[in-house]
Order: sequence, then structure tokens, then C-alpha cells
Amino acid sequence: MARRLTAQERRIAALLTKHYPTVRDAFLAAVQAQSQIIDIDALEAALRRGNVDRAVELLRVNQQILFPLTEAIRATYIEGGASVAATLPLTIRGQFGFGGNPRAVEAIERVTGALSEILETEQLDMARDIFRKGISEGIPPRKQALDMVGRITPGGKTRKGGFLGLDGPRAAQADRVRDILSDPDRVAEYFKGNRPRYTTTDRRFDATVRRAIKEGRAVPARTLDKITAAHKARLLRNRAETISRTETLNSLRAGQHDGFGTLMDTGLASGMTVKWLATSDGRTRDSHRHLNGESRDYGELFEGLSGGQMEFPGDTSHGAPAEEIIQCRCTAVYRVKRPEF
Repeated sequence: MARRLTAQERRIAALLTKHYPTVRDAFLAAVQAQSQIIDIDALEAALRRGNVDRAVELLRVNQQILFPLTEAIRATYIEGGASVAATLPLTIRGQFGFGGNPRAVEAIERVTGALSEILETEQLDMARDIFRKGISEGIPPRKQALDMVGRITPGGKTRKGGFLGLDGPRAAQADRVRDILSDPDRVAEYFKGNRPRYTTTDRRFDATVRRAIKEGRAVPARTLDKITAAHKARLLRNRAETISRTETLNSLRAGQHDGFGTLMDTGLASGMTVKWLATSDGRTRDSHRHLNGESRDYGELFEGLSGGQMEFPGDTSHGAPAEEIIQCRCTAVYRVKRPEF
């Protein structure tokens, strides 16, 4: 039987539901905006010369485009911190403020800066791998450029179905599916049993692929482009969901943690403990299950089995690795010792 959520957990869960769609949509909008400003001709020219470094540089993320995304994260962090007010007695709630103090300003810069850096690094690493593979296979430079950035559909104004916005593993999966469907000896690998091998492939093309398997041929090039573009679009949506849930929850938890810290900064608390609560199901990390129920004084560190150190679930400020952070659903409960007035 699942345990009953604490009031602090319920508040964070409600804020996650409220904010993550905004963060998701801001990420997707940023990818779309970037695809519109990339110089396709310059990208093609760099690939024609085999200059992968120049081609990758043309895909560097425009920080102005990321502004709506980082602002969405900023708003989420501030609301996480402000939610601490609900834990305070009415007699002192009016003395609590959050958002403009040095602790919050520093944390916001750290959280949004780290996200921008991660997104750019992952995109450039992904593009480098895809371009190198494309050059080695002799894929025409123009096709490589459009495969990366996406194509404008007939009658449309926006580019869709590119690798842009994907991380390395998702881009590799899309490329793997394309390799499978373009090889008559491998096309049957598209399915595993009665269903597609990957849940992110578009089921509308199942009959087309089954027909190719029955006839012992590869999927025709034009259809292959449609299948690959649809797959990449679904992978992008999948990544947007992962990023938005992870970053929204992390910023809410960071805001909450710093909000409680503000209580001590301002003398509204004389001390407090932080208790780690894991979501106990089959998806819970062993390291976080190990931490479930443990408490630390505020500012002391929890340590995962991977060696990552955190002040609270989702904390990246002490160098915790991605395997301790991504899609972590754990929460912290704070017990405040109030000074005697």
C-alpha cells in the first residue's frame, strides 16, 4: 500500500502539474525557433567540404532563443521557494519573503545556466556524431543539412522532423531505425513480436513496413524519409517531456530548499532537518531507496551509492552525476525548529 503524501509533497506535486507543461512547450518552441534561423546553405557548404567542426558550430544554441525556457525555470524555482510560506504560522507568515535575496539570485543563475550549458553540449555532441556518420556513408550534404534541421512541409512555414533538439541516444535510435528500414535484410528488425521495437515509432506506418517485409525489400526512400521524420518528432516530444518534468521538479525542489534556508537566514528558524522520501516502486533507484527515511541537518549532504552528494533530491550544486538526478521523483520533508520570540 502506498504511503500517504505529506502536505509538503502534495504542494510540490501540484506545482509540478502546473508548471511542467509551460517548461515543455518553451523547450519545443526554442527548438523550433532555432531551426528557423540556421543558415542551411552555410551548413551544406561546410558538410560539402567535410568540415564537421564548422557545421557543428552553425548549430550552436542562440541564448536569446532559450530565454523563455530559462524564464519558465526561473518562475518555477521562485514559486517553489514561495511555497514555504504555507508551512508557517499565520503570525509570522507575513515576515517571509522569497525571490530577490542573494541565496535565490545565485541559485537561479546556477540552475538556468547549467540547463543552457547541458542543452547546448548535448546538441553539439549529437550533431558531430550524426555528421561524421553521414559523411562516412556518402550522404549528400544537402540531405544531411535538412535531416539535421528539418524540412518545411508543403504549404507550411516551419521545419519539422530534424535531429535538432535531440540528445545523442535519441538521435542514435532514429538513425538506427532508418538503417534498419533501408536494408532489405534487416527491415524485419523494425518489429519485435507484433509491435514496433521502439515505442516512439509512429504506428501509422506499420502496414507499410509489414508490406516491405513480406515483399523482401527495403522501405522506399520517400516513405523512409516520412517514417524517420515522424519518429524524430516523437523522440523530440519524448525528450521535451523528460526535460520538463526533470527540470521543473528540480527547480521546485531547489526553490523549496532555499526557501527553507531563507527562514534561517532571516531568523525565522533556529535550525531544521531534511528528510529524504523516495517514491517506492519498481522505477526507484537503488541509491535513493537506500536513502529513504534518512534525515540530515539543513546543509549537510546525502550521499548516493554512485558517490554523488546532494543536500536534497535533485540537487546539482555539489556535482551529483546525471544518474542521480534525471527523472528522480524523490522529495524532501523539512522539520523546522522555530526560535522562541
